[in-house]
Amino acid sequence: MNNLVERSKQTALGKIPTEWNFKKLEDCTEKVGSGVTPKGGSKAYVESGIPLLRSQNILSGKLKLADVAFITQAQHDKMKGSKLKPGGVLLNITGASIGRCAVLPDNFDEGNVNQHVCIIRTNDLLVPSYCGFFLNSAMGQKQIWSLQAGGNREGLNFQQIKSFSMIVPPREEQQKIAEVLSTVDQKIDLIDQKITETQKLKTGLMQKLFTEGVGVQDEEGNWELHTEFQVASGVNVPACWNLMSLESIATVERGKFSARPRNDPKYYGGEIPFVQTGDVVNAATYIE
Repeated sequence: MNNLVERSKQTALGKIPTEWNFKKLEDCTEKVGSGVTPKGGSKAYVESGIPLLRSQNILSGKLKLADVAFITQAQHDKMKGSKLKPGGVLLNITGASIGRCAVLPDNFDEGNVNQHVCIIRTNDLLVPSYCGFFLNSAMGQKQIWSLQAGGNREGLNFQQIKSFSMIVPPREEQQKIAEVLSTVDQKIDLIDQKITETQKLKTGLMQKLFTEGVGVQDEEGNWELHTEFQVASGVNVPACWNLMSLESIATVERGKFSARPRNDPKYYGGEIPFVQTGDVVNAATYIE
């Protein structure tokens, strides 16, 4: 136990190994800045040209370039201070997406950003991918949102960004940490893809099953498709199905209680479940 204590040191973000550094982001960067919106706003965009990355293109840990805007080469050259380079860390600094961070891949060709996206170019102390993961972590996000407390939601300025506290391991260990987290992200992406494919399959099955059913069983228990259909509410359905109103087969009621003032604690904390609209919206199928 004493050996473990000797090998760690206390920082504002918790204990870290003694050989790691604890620094301000300013000490680990060559540039912290952003671009501008071209004169004329969206009217300055062209069908093809230099990609202009905006806050909607910066997600947490990845770029979304499907709806990227484009500017001319001449406009890009006017904005030379915010030209993008591979390995640049991009951070949203205004609006509802504030705090989302992504890193430009090594094969990124050319691009620029508007004033809502901050470019962070790290120096030799900080591996870009590690920096991106750290800013997206709970430790990074907590610092970002602590600066947005109360009614001050105007955004982050460059001095605030430079003041972020960073846990800085040796470069080799930063790279390994980033590799491990990248592998996990790839696994998550595969799972998300499978979920999306399965949801599409379910949607198609629902459309088919709610209009064609699964058929009927013969005397041997084998399922056979329906062969006779009727038109119900403009849709062909099996002839043996019924079309009924919801009120004829169920009781439809609405709640009557609404706490005033809203969320008054005296109405909550008991043993009786109280289902609100948010519970229904967030429920996939059943309210748990």
